[in-house]
Order: sequence, then C-alpha cells, then structure tokens
Amino acid sequence: MVDKKKKKFYVFECTASGVNAEFYLNDIPIIRRGPELGRSYGGPCNQYLIDGVNELSAILVPGDSPSESLHSKGGRQRIKLEEEAFVKAELSIYPFGAVMGGPAKKVLMSIDWKLEANQWMVFQKAIGARMDLGKLFGEWEWQKAPRIELNEETVKEIHKFIEDLHLSLAAGDPDLFLELGEPRLKDLEKAFDSPPGEKEELIRKVTLDDAEQDWWGMEDINPDDYDLRLCAHDKMVEIINKKWKPILQESPDLEGGVGTYSMTISKLDDQWKIVR
Repeated sequence: MVDKKKKKFYVFECTASGVNAEFYLNDIPIIRRGPELGRSYGGPCNQYLIDGVNELSAILVPGDSPSESLHSKGGRQRIKLEEEAFVKAELSIYPFGAVMGGPAKKVLMSIDWKLEANQWMVFQKAIGARMDLGKLFGEWEWQKAPRIELNEETVKEIHKFIEDLHLSLAAGDPDLFLELGEPRLKDLEKAFDSPPGEKEELIRKVTLDDAEQDWWGMEDINPDDYDLRLCAHDKMVEIINKKWKPILQESPDLEGGVGTYSMTISKLDDQWKIVR
C-alpha cells in the first residue's frame, strides 16, 4: 500500500445558483445541482479520472429526464432567467488529511459561467474544460469495454440484468450483486489504495444484517419507468429511472430512509457488469 502521506486525493466540487445544472467527469454523470436540488456538492473522484486528457463538463437547464438531459424533446429554447445565475465546477487535488476547500487545495481545471438577472439565453447549454493530467491510475475495467448501441436487443438484456439483481437482493442475497460488481470494487480498491476485499465484506455484512430486519425488501420495478442512458462516450449505461433515481431501491427502513443502488454498467467479456 502507498504511504498515507504520499496519497493524493482528487476532489470534484460544484455549485449552481439560479439555474439547474448536471455535472459530468469524462462524460460520466456525477450530480445535479441548482435551486431545487441543493446548491453545492463536493466529493472524492479518483475513480472517475483517466490517464491522459480528462473532461469536466456541465449541462445547464438539463431536460426533464436523464435521457433528455442534453437533447430534450422540445429542443433548445430561449428562456429568461429572473435572477442572477452562475455555475462553477472544479477538479482539484489534495494531499492526504487536507480539509476540502482548505489552503492545501490545488485546482487542476475548472468551468465558470455567469449570467446577469433578467437576461435571455438559449438552453440547453453545455460548458466544459479539458486537461491532460498525465499518468494517474492506469486503465479502468470499463475502458476495456466496447461501445454500446442502445437498441432493442440491448435494452432487453439490461432489463433481464435488472430483474435478476432485483430478485436476488429482495431475497437478501448479496452474492449476485457482488459478483456483477466485481469490476467496480476492483477499480475502487485501485483508486483509493484500499485493502483488497474490504468493501466487498462490508457490503455483504450490511446486506445480510439488513435482510434480517422486518422492513427489508426491494421496491417494485417497472420497465415503463426506466430511462436508461448512455454515458462515458457510449461505454456505459446508467441504470436510472425517469425521476432521476436509481432503478433499484430498498423498501423504507424504520426511520423512512431508502437505500438505493446507483450504478452504471458495461459489457465485459460479453457479460453486463457494474463498473461505476
């Protein structure tokens, strides 16, 4: 393992005010922010970065559903923003132990957009930045995957993938989820220099413990609610519904909390696997 003092953590931070925005790293959706979504976000992002040229981007006023985020059915529209709006995102690097937002922060690349109040603008609008970060973590599992065509056959395969996972998790069995998620777990260990198997054992323990509770179960799934979308330049499919929520969701616990299974999948060795 790498000496903690030599570890470097890449952090993605973003803010959106006066306008909704969806943020991406290397064409992988990270989060939406804005007036109704929460203003700011910050978190580690080692696992989303690639060797060489990286892309930081945002879509302003994304569409009503994930698959329409950039290309809504209504097309681009000219709208007037009633208040000042701004969108900002940064990719930074921190040494181990540093406080996010503190003086040890080193910004690597950023995007910054502003519009005065009562101004007209054509949306949806994409903004972005690119930078060569050199050698980082090596090739990720998903980078080995072929480009995906989201046709009828592919959608049918993904529906079966979701149904199988749903049945397994509803029965309180984490094995299939862990098996299909091996590429993601492997990449996370590499991204953060974590002990092998640590995350797997945590997931297994939490799932088995929760499955013993009276509230345990999975919310019903309905393919009519799915809104599968390509990302990572067509190497991944995001498993998401029309309400921007992960398709696989647990039943509410005793405090009303709902566990969700955010994931993107790729086809590796002719089998769908969870990669992010």
